[in-house]
Amino acid sequence: MFNYVKLTLGLLLLSVFLMACGNEDGPQEAANQESMSEDAANDTEGEPGLNVEISEDQTYAEDEVVLVINGEEVLGDVYNTVYVDTLRFLLQNNQETEDDAMLKQQTLQTLKTNTLIEQDAAKRGIYVTNDEVNEALSETKSQFETDEAYQEALAQLAYTEESFFQSLKLQLLKQKYVDEAVEVEAVTEAEIDEYYALLQQQSEDLPALEQVKEQISMQLEQSNIQQAFQTRVESLMAGAEIEERI
Repeated sequence: MFNYVKLTLGLLLLSVFLMACGNEDGPQEAANQESMSEDAANDTEGEPGLNVEISEDQTYAEDEVVLVINGEEVLGDVYNTVYVDTLRFLLQNNQETEDDAMLKQQTLQTLKTNTLIEQDAAKRGIYVTNDEVNEALSETKSQFETDEAYQEALAQLAYTEESFFQSLKLQLLKQKYVDEAVEVEAVTEAEIDEYYALLQQQSEDLPALEQVKEQISMQLEQSNIQQAFQTRVESLMAGAEIEERI
């Protein structure tokens, strides 16, 4: 039987950055959602995988132009991969997946973000090599006892070897883009103290600050990264020429 927790570990490289940048709430809400995700993973240990299924009317022909962004055509094969990624993420987080129009709009929004980041990264000389992706892919595969188990994981989440490779490459590019091109404000001691005080209001059994200071700092840093990335995306969107074809 497919182990969902093993899959969660195996796909961590792919999902962690996407989840962080997709959450527009504050650090406390992000912490709550992280806890909920961990609980969900624990609850599903030993249970079947998500078994993502896509019907033909939810996808487009591989060579159909779905978007034109700054003169660059985005084709149906890319849309289809991102659609599956979007559906998978919603299922993993127990969110609504029955609204096809909502799924389509979320997919298009993600495509716009991805394409603009790829375009800006290329202008700045930021790339991810196949060797870097293969190294990350090897780490992912090492989470599985056999190649058969790994292939089963891909199949149950509607991935092919190629689509997973490309998805992983994109997420690594986003991480490198943030590291090299996005200015992120440093976390201050005052922010850590303020956050700890907020937690104290919510829990009487909170450990001493020194015991949780590193975790708080990391959470606040992630929130700062998220906000800085979102600001950059909004700036790129404002200056882009975007045409939807579907």
